[in-house]
Formats: sequence, C-alpha cells, structure tokens
Amino acid sequence: MTRTLAVLVAAGIALAACSKSPEPERVWTDQKVENVVGIVMRLEGQYDLFVLNPTSKIMEEKHLTIMKKNRIFIADVPAGEPAWILLRRSDYKGTKNAIFSAEFHVRSISDLSIGAYMDGKIFVQPQVLK
Repeated sequence: MTRTLAVLVAAGIALAACSKSPEPERVWTDQKVENVVGIVMRLEGQYDLFVLNPTSKIMEEKHLTIMKKNRIFIADVPAGEPAWILLRRSDYKGTKNAIFSAEFHVRSISDLSIGAYMDGKIFVQPQVLK
C-alpha cells in the first residue's frame, strides 16, 4: 500500500513537471526616437528626452527608464543635426514594454546633461558635461 502510494505520488509529480507550459519566447521591438534636442540624465538608467516636432516646433518631454545598465553613447551625429536614440523593448516576465537597451547617437558628450534631483537632503544642480 505504501509503495503503491509512493509510486502514485512520484507519477503525479512527474506528470506535473512534464505538463508545465514552456516560458513564452521574448519578442523584441526596436524603436527609433528622432529629433532629440536634449538629453537629461536624472539618475543612473533614468533619462528625460526633449523631442522636437519639426512642424509645430513644440518640444515633447519623454521619460525613459532603461533596465540592466545597457546603454551606449555614440558620437556619430553631424554638427547641426539632432540626436537620435535606438531603444530595444520587450514584454518579459511581468514587464510591460520594458526598455532593455538604448543606443544614444549624439554629436558629442555635451549633448548630455546631468539633471537636478534630490540626493538625500542635497539638491544637485543641473550641469552640462564637457
């Protein structure tokens, strides 16, 4: 009786392990953000972008949080042209359209500013990197 029960329990565990549905495959989406005229780093991995609408001349502010420190800055934009950013997104393990990596295509490091934020009790002023 005990042996039969042990065999049934083992068989049940084996069936449960086999019937577990496989993890869904991650689907990647690339998004290019063009006409970026300002990039402000708030905290590590958190950026505010200012994107210029060339028709209306209105700048829209967009906030980005980039996971896993996957960021690269490439100085390949010609003088007089706006910066652009390539974002790699995915829905994965409960995240909704999370940004997993970003390529910032800029003219130079001066396109990036460090934003004002509260660091404990100290207010850190914005500054342009040179």
